[in-house]
Amino acid sequence: MIEENGKKFIKESDNAQEEWYQEARSVKLDQLTPFVTKLLDGYSHDADTITHAMVAGVLATISAMNSHKEGDIGPSQAHKLLGLFVRKWANIEGPAKLFSWAGLLHPGNEPQLMVMSPDVVQWLKDQAGVLLKNGKYQDEDHRQHLIKVTEGIFPWGFRA
Repeated sequence: MIEENGKKFIKESDNAQEEWYQEARSVKLDQLTPFVTKLLDGYSHDADTITHAMVAGVLATISAMNSHKEGDIGPSQAHKLLGLFVRKWANIEGPAKLFSWAGLLHPGNEPQLMVMSPDVVQWLKDQAGVLLKNGKYQDEDHRQHLIKVTEGIFPWGFRA
């Protein structure tokens, strides 16, 4: 870490983010602004370190809110929080799935990775139908692909 204009210039390889993540999990509401200010004003960031700083800020915010009397979420709410955050931040519409590639290392995970629930299957069929009806396809290959989806034939090994 190099000092520059009162700020520490850091690189991702300095691993400052590991300390930030650990500290973020213990931030209380009254410590939130100073913690985020430290992350932003205490360092000179590059494109990689600013993303870690932002993640640490989000973790601190969630930790601070969770330590409040209105917080104290459990595992199911934590799972919902993750899903909602990813959807809102990335503007994801329609069914979505987040999984770890590490799941491919165990044969018992295959259904979770490759089998789609009935509501997802129906959504895909409906969307493919709308795209076909409105002529919203790139070329003949894309059109044929959409036709197969409307028929319940899914690509890349996915199945209902």
